[in-house]
Amino acid sequence: MKKITFSIILSVLFILERTYAQPTISAATNNPTVGEMFTQYQIGYEDPGASGANITWDFSGIISLQTLTNTFMLPSATPYASTFPNANLASSVTSSSSTYYYYFIANSTNYSIAGIDIPASSATMPYSDPENMLQYTMTYNTSYTDNFACTVSGYDRHGNVSVVADAYGTLNMPYGSVTNVLRLKFSETYADYMSGTAITNYTSNT
Repeated sequence: MKKITFSIILSVLFILERTYAQPTISAATNNPTVGEMFTQYQIGYEDPGASGANITWDFSGIISLQTLTNTFMLPSATPYASTFPNANLASSVTSSSSTYYYYFIANSTNYSIAGIDIPASSATMPYSDPENMLQYTMTYNTSYTDNFACTVSGYDRHGNVSVVADAYGTLNMPYGSVTNVLRLKFSETYADYMSGTAITNYTSNT
């Protein structure tokens, strides 16, 4: 089974430095801190618009389909910290029906996923090779590729993510305009295996 998903994730997670003519994402301005909280609005598919320099994207008419609350904490404040010993940051993601946990490695060079725990489905996924979601610093045309893997109780996930900062400009939102925005394109591909048999092939562009 192959699942192809296209989506736009809009959050305040990527806070941009304004020191340069082009926006820059660094560890100092982007890594979340314990106690930080933000609301994530999930929407239906929207054409992401053009790439390039000094672009204006108009998403002033988007409608939220679901709201999630994302709260950052120490891994020790979660029920599953011992399963993710490499993590130095965690977050609980809460919707109207469930809560799940992400575990991260956040330092001066990378912001990586160390694992995921989904209590509702009893799924615990420590990554033997963390997935590098950001590699600092990033500015327009910066790119990298990273492999990641998870192996637990006969279940394996292997894949890679390619990230490129493909555009910058102004983002028009329902609440107003945001300037000095850097757009990141995540191209993720992975395969899930159970006892050596492939059960899912997954490709997404975010």
